[in-house]
Amino acid sequence: MGTFRRKRAGDPEKAAAKARDPESARLSALTLLARRDYASGELRQKLESEGYEPGVVAAVLEGLTEERALNDARYAENYVASHAGRGQGPLRIAADLRALGIATELIEAA
Repeated sequence: MGTFRRKRAGDPEKAAAKARDPESARLSALTLLARRDYASGELRQKLESEGYEPGVVAAVLEGLTEERALNDARYAENYVASHAGRGQGPLRIAADLRALGIATELIEAA
């Protein structure tokens, strides 16, 4: 049997400072992107669920998009190729991409 770890109640001041720290949010985003590609909407949800403020997250995502580390068109193309190879149809793939927040024109192009 495995053991479960409980999260300790951290310092609320540290948590609030972290939520406003763009460098910490950027590091978290890059750590996530190092594991796999994310759609911008999906990455936004992840970072906000980690406690980062929406304004900080928006600025980080904008910077990563400018640096081309985050690219919804690339994500959509890779998603279509991967899921079509598994036998999923275009309607399901398009619905999945819309649910991830990919723009309609990017879905159609992919």
